[in-house]
Amino acid sequence: MIREFLARLLIRNAITFEKSTEAFYRKGVEIVREPRARALLERAAEEERAHLARLKQLLEHVGEESICTRHTEELKKLELEHVAHDGKIRADSTPQDVLRAAIEQEKASYDFYYLLAQRAKLHTLKETFAAIAIEEHQHLDAMHRELEQLMAEK
Repeated sequence: MIREFLARLLIRNAITFEKSTEAFYRKGVEIVREPRARALLERAAEEERAHLARLKQLLEHVGEESICTRHTEELKKLELEHVAHDGKIRADSTPQDVLRAAIEQEKASYDFYYLLAQRAKLHTLKETFAAIAIEEHQHLDAMHRELEQLMAEK
């Protein structure tokens, strides 16, 4: 009972995280005009949308648990805070600035999912969070490569 409640809480936090990250990339796409960096940000936004769909599907498969007042203390302890770095990019940000912020975003995403994978007790959650952590690390690597390439072209 409590396990299902906590699983749903973690998934909901992850859904919020993905929505925030996708919004960050969409903002980056609006700002960046450099074609390769823009395409990378567009792909990243779509991949975050795919993560969101996977998490929503997972949420459907985790049993329902009503929230009762005795769980509120556990809820407060488990609330995960995710701060999107979209405040660090502005309309006048360079592609390099946006990619640096994207690298911070992906590092935070990787850390978030890695922690969830380590803490999850249900196999399905552990497996899903670990898979997303791997994908976030791949995004991180792609952002680093693109930033290095842009810096080399300066």
